[in-house]
Amino acid sequence: MEAINKIHEFERFGSVLGLEKMNVLMIGAAVLAKREGRYIIDGIAVDKMYRKMDVGKIMLNKIIDEVGLRNGDAVYLVARAPEFFRKNGFVTVDPATAPNFFECRQCPQYMVTCHPEVMKLEL
Repeated sequence: MEAINKIHEFERFGSVLGLEKMNVLMIGAAVLAKREGRYIIDGIAVDKMYRKMDVGKIMLNKIIDEVGLRNGDAVYLVARAPEFFRKNGFVTVDPATAPNFFECRQCPQYMVTCHPEVMKLEL
């Protein structure tokens, strides 16, 4: 794998982290947001060609570090790939105990082709 040479961070409604390879190709991105006083990963994705190359782990660790710098004590997410997050310390939680970000129920794919889990990582 060629070196990932840039990490872009943007501050707007949350933090967006994008990994770029060779100044040309966006290979992954993640969004960190804060809702109800708690931090959530509002999206994380890696281009299919770069999966299994630690790109997702790099972004996840950057987000976790950022939450720590902001004095956060936990990170929540809705996982479509829960095994990846379990391997990185997240545990499944009752959606009622998480911030109100579980919009999946309105999606036509919910519980048909997509079976997400609400997860949490204690820092």
